[in-house]
Amino acid sequence: MSHCPDPVLLARRYAFEAGECLYRDHRGHRVLADWEGPGRATVELGPSDVAFQPGLEAGFASNGCCASSPTSGASSIHVLLGPLEPLPSSQTGRSTHRGACSGGGWVVGAEGPLRVDGRPEFAPQPSLAAPVPFLMVAEAESLQIAPRAFRARRIDRFAIDDEQALTTRGFRVQNISNRTTLSSTFNDGTAHTAAVASHLNTAFWTLTIPAGTHAVLLAKTFDRFHGRQRAR
Repeated sequence: MSHCPDPVLLARRYAFEAGECLYRDHRGHRVLADWEGPGRATVELGPSDVAFQPGLEAGFASNGCCASSPTSGASSIHVLLGPLEPLPSSQTGRSTHRGACSGGGWVVGAEGPLRVDGRPEFAPQPSLAAPVPFLMVAEAESLQIAPRAFRARRIDRFAIDDEQALTTRGFRVQNISNRTTLSSTFNDGTAHTAAVASHLNTAFWTLTIPAGTHAVLLAKTFDRFHGRQRAR
């Protein structure tokens, strides 16, 4: 079976301790991974009864999928999202960098802690089978990079408690709570404090997309206690 030769757009790793999950489905089963659009999943660690719905053909789902388990146990599921193209299996097309690499690409090997795109938490240890994508910069003692044909740049950023920024962007949503400050940690233990608000309805805002843009990636920091969040 062949797939579109366009490059993978994103990679995601869902990792949970025993008993943890994204949310529980209508059966009470733990949902361990959940994504929309085409993607290929690899179970790195997990209970033997992990099941994918609506099903994976040779590890590939064309229009979104989720992984669930009725039992406890630590899990780690790596998902490559987007139309799929194999990364170079040899050194050809890959390069080694010291300290930092700017641009966009895949980290397929790293020495020391790895950070990508200014995120506060460390990225998982990369490999050719489970590469870590970056859009702007990757940093480690030493990096092995498989480059991508396109590069990314940040075109917008705002916080939920910045009223002027929300007004400028035409941000609108019904039944949003009061803004408050939440202190928490990422999966690797990195502390993080930010303003938060919750709502049950869809939020809308506008931004200007530069001409020639191939794709837009929307990222947000959220409390994973609230599952089933979506962005389009």
